[in-house]
Amino acid sequence: MRLTATAESELTEELAQHLEDSFRELRSGGASEEESYQEAISELDDLYPLRAGIERNQRMAKYDAVPAGDASRSNFIDDLWRDLRYALRTMRKSPLFVFSVVLTLALGIGANTTVFTVINTLILNPLPVPDSSGLAAIGAAKAGSTSNSSTPLPVSYADLKDYQALNGVFRSLAGYTSPRGVTLQTGAARRGCSPSW
Repeated sequence: MRLTATAESELTEELAQHLEDSFRELRSGGASEEESYQEAISELDDLYPLRAGIERNQRMAKYDAVPAGDASRSNFIDDLWRDLRYALRTMRKSPLFVFSVVLTLALGIGANTTVFTVINTLILNPLPVPDSSGLAAIGAAKAGSTSNSSTPLPVSYADLKDYQALNGVFRSLAGYTSPRGVTLQTGAARRGCSPSW
């Protein structure tokens, strides 16, 4: 049986401790020193259980042991490369665990981003108006539509100017639109621009 020096040293210490414990137990049981010595040594005659235990302990581990390394400074890139290879080997051995970790991180990051966006929009950067709770949105609706759940249609710039001129209910009116590209054509030249009111 071939063992590394460390394994052999550990095995020797464990065996010596076992024999010493057995000797003490026999002596405390009333056996003479010579009888206790012979009985403890006779345990070494049957080495089959010992060999079976060593073979069981010398099997390859399920996970790679992390190399102890040395205390001297080494190349950062070599260490990083070795760590990445070790991480990939470990991930290859348990893909279900890796999947659950990646899924957990994705859900956590997504939830965190969503909560931050809501808090940032509503609390940290509210609309730049004095009384944002008093804002109301108006929009156009199809003629003859009685459903309140229909999506309001956008209001044209000309209609917004008419509403502002005839306003008797609201303190002021303003319009907004999502940014979108339009093409302005004058003569033969074309330019892209975004509308702003």
